[in-house]
Amino acid sequence: MKKSVAIVTGASQGIGRATAIRLAKDFSGVVLAARDGRALEETAGEVKANGADPLKAALDLRSKESAETLVKQTLDRFGRIDALVNIAGAVPQIDLFEMTDAQWQDGLELKFHGARRLTILAWDALKASQGSVVLMSGSAALDPKPGFAAVAAINAAIIAMAKAFAEQGIKDGVQVNSVVPGPVMTHRRQTFMEKWAPAHGMTVEEATKKFPAEVGISRVTILQSGPQLMSQEDPDVAEEMQRILRGEGIQILLAAETLNVQGRSGEGVSLTVRASSREQTIEGSDLLIAAGRIPNTAGIGLEEAGVKLDGHGYIRVNERLETTTPGVWALGECAGSPQFTHASADDFRIIRDNLAGGERSTRDRLVPYCLFSDPSLAHVGLSEREAQRLGVGVRVAKLPMSAVLRTEATEETQGFMKALVGASDERILGFTMIGSEAGEVMAAVQTAMLAELPYGRLRDAVLAHPTMAEGLCALFSNVAPGPAQ
Repeated sequence: MKKSVAIVTGASQGIGRATAIRLAKDFSGVVLAARDGRALEETAGEVKANGADPLKAALDLRSKESAETLVKQTLDRFGRIDALVNIAGAVPQIDLFEMTDAQWQDGLELKFHGARRLTILAWDALKASQGSVVLMSGSAALDPKPGFAAVAAINAAIIAMAKAFAEQGIKDGVQVNSVVPGPVMTHRRQTFMEKWAPAHGMTVEEATKKFPAEVGISRVTILQSGPQLMSQEDPDVAEEMQRILRGEGIQILLAAETLNVQGRSGEGVSLTVRASSREQTIEGSDLLIAAGRIPNTAGIGLEEAGVKLDGHGYIRVNERLETTTPGVWALGECAGSPQFTHASADDFRIIRDNLAGGERSTRDRLVPYCLFSDPSLAHVGLSEREAQRLGVGVRVAKLPMSAVLRTEATEETQGFMKALVGASDERILGFTMIGSEAGEVMAAVQTAMLAELPYGRLRDAVLAHPTMAEGLCALFSNVAPGPAQ
């Protein structure tokens, strides 16, 4: 990699964070500027993991002194500036007629004047390296919506300013562009668009233009009250999904306590949140709350039929799915079965066969699940956490998806496979995968588990090339030898 340095403002979250992480693959040094220095720590770690040397600069670029400090720190550390990406600055999502002078001035000072000053201060270094400048605008400049007039006005000014800088750039050899981001068009979103567009009667090009207005996604923040995202998963699984989401520009706050909510979802909301021992305000257009589910069994006459509930409100059933009232059966989520469609469908088959004189039950059935994110998550059997809780000895094997040859063709290298094998035998006890086609690969392992095949049968199988399932051979080759081997 040749020596090259990029400055990214607003690098602590959202598009700024995603941009910095991506540029780390192409630049030897990435300067991360944001007001919140603590939030830069995680971005710096991702930049370093991608191969670049990070420089953190906790500065408020509304002042000229801060902009001068940023340029000086960059030149002192790296001696050059090859790219400047101006993303910092969020204009309050308030209607032009309701915005106060202070709010208007604050938005101008950071997003417009701050970018102008920093570009001018860095210009000589950019000229010396024949570098480039990106001034980030926003989709509201092109398609103003009710309540976003102030945002549209300032973003339109940024586009005009970029054109003025570009005129000088032609003379000085500095490339200047203004970017209207909308959603960050990552590989995952491109893949989604290729599926979404035909289903809605559009080409990918048409959908790319229509998608922001149609779906309205530009920035997402996840607030997790617990210390781990996806608390039921193993820590390495949760951390990998978290890394993938953050790489998409999604902000994730763990152990977050919501102190106050104002506004109306769909029109504009403001949340006061405490996370990492500090309070912050998060603004957005929509608020989605995952509050869990409870069985809808109260007040429907079950007690009159003698059907009893458990302490959580689920219908009490035995392994055959018989309730406490003879001749009355219950299936699905109301009976406490795993909350998946395929589990409810199996409940139906059990009751159907038992009504015909069979002896089927839910005992020891192997129920898998898939999270249809992109890349997807699939799991069947025991997790490491469950094995530890149950006192089951296991050998753990892992394989990064980048080691699966199929991903060299599809470029879907994120994620990993993980298998649990008995510590003293060859049973496959569990399987987890984050990656493309995870559900299909998991089904192959589940079939082997149902057939009680030893893991060596999959390790030594001749699987078609190049497929995602082919990675199972390499995965199970990573199982450590057991005591009898």
